[in-house]
Amino acid sequence: NSPAEAAGIQDGDVILLVDGRPISVPVERAVQQILGPAGSVVKITVRRGSETIDFSVRRRAITL
Repeated sequence: NSPAEAAGIQDGDVILLVDGRPISVPVERAVQQILGPAGSVVKITVRRGSETIDFSVRRRAITL
């Protein structure tokens, strides 16, 4: 029931880019690339098998 799931991102997809930029390491920095104001949109590019797919994900308020 997450914004990513609603956009069509599936378990096992590998995130390659966030808003056209390579994903950062460590994972905490990658999460910061994805987080943003609720209602804004982030473009996430994933690899699914041999395919590369772009998704527009509308962010929601989350509680960690």
